[in-house]
Amino acid sequence: MINEVKADVNVLNVKYETSHKELKTLRNDFTELERGVQGMDAQIQFIENDKLEKQKIELQKQIDDLKEQAVLLEKHDRKYNILIYGIDDTKKDENVYAITRKLFSEDMHIDERKANAIPIANAHRVPTHGKGPKPIIVRFLHFWDKQLIFS
Repeated sequence: MINEVKADVNVLNVKYETSHKELKTLRNDFTELERGVQGMDAQIQFIENDKLEKQKIELQKQIDDLKEQAVLLEKHDRKYNILIYGIDDTKKDENVYAITRKLFSEDMHIDERKANAIPIANAHRVPTHGKGPKPIIVRFLHFWDKQLIFS
């Protein structure tokens, strides 16, 4: 019976040693997996940062392109406008259209019929914060009418 107990103890010792070795191997494998996962996390973070940086650069380029397009559109739109400074604005119920047509015919010596025939899309005073008369902005329907005024 003692021999049987000794044999059982030896079997248990062998199983314990085997289990201990397997547990140690599993811990080592787990540690290696943890390192691998950390490495992958770092790689994923790097890839995401790189991708975000590329997206940021692309979006900034698009913003710059849109700003440039907006400036060009504004420039194109304003080419039909003129600003007139120095016209008295003390009258309350002034007719800006009549004032500009009178300016064209009398002060700029354009034939009155021709000055009255120039189609004006819009004319109004521009609000300002400074002193002095507010300027008048005139928008022509046709660019060549603006050119006629400047000639």
